[in-house]
Amino acid sequence: MKRNLDMIKGIIEKEDFHIHPRPDYSDERIISTYVNELTKIGVFDIGFVEHGVRKSSKHQSVLYNEQIINDYSRKIKNIDKSKDINIWAGIEVDYYGCEEFAKEYMDMVNASNLEFVIGSVHGKYVDYNAYLEDTIAMLENYKIDILGHFKMCDDIWQYNNVGKVIKLLCEKQVFFEVNIAPRYDAPLLVKEYVYSLLRSNNVRISVGSDAHSIDDIHKNYTNLAWMDIIQKQ
Repeated sequence: MKRNLDMIKGIIEKEDFHIHPRPDYSDERIISTYVNELTKIGVFDIGFVEHGVRKSSKHQSVLYNEQIINDYSRKIKNIDKSKDINIWAGIEVDYYGCEEFAKEYMDMVNASNLEFVIGSVHGKYVDYNAYLEDTIAMLENYKIDILGHFKMCDDIWQYNNVGKVIKLLCEKQVFFEVNIAPRYDAPLLVKEYVYSLLRSNNVRISVGSDAHSIDDIHKNYTNLAWMDIIQKQ
């Protein structure tokens, strides 16, 4: 994998490193439509991702073997675009535990032609601390570049493991994704608290709208409260 993480600046409405080119990444017209819509907003640094092997059988695994991963990567990078637009090919991997299968899959991902890896802990957690423990395990055992859509509960400051997540991000030099999708939103005080921890620990941020459709782009880019927090601090 040829990583060049200097491309990530963490500027909302200028970059987006979490775009799922649905319904079909192999259709250049679809990808071009995403690019056109994003550039209308002012986003010229675009990272496309698709899901790897999914933990839940309810969700579709897309990039699940070496050939598909590398075909996808070539398709994204060969899109015809103007010289002021930058496009990267990445993947969003689920935390899939630490069994041998997960290790072999991550080895394959990191040996591929992709350019960045988002690691996300998916699923509904009744116990927030269990979610944090899985996030810690992923950061300790998976080679990822960006922590995707970190879930934030209303009393997040009550959980010591949040601090451990932040410290691991710093130690592993993993970006924290500011995810602007409304489904991952949190109260203002919670976001301010998390951002203060990121700042004090020198954790870099990336920006992602987590769009799975063209409509998602227009919907998610109305949720820009993170921008005020970042500019204020």
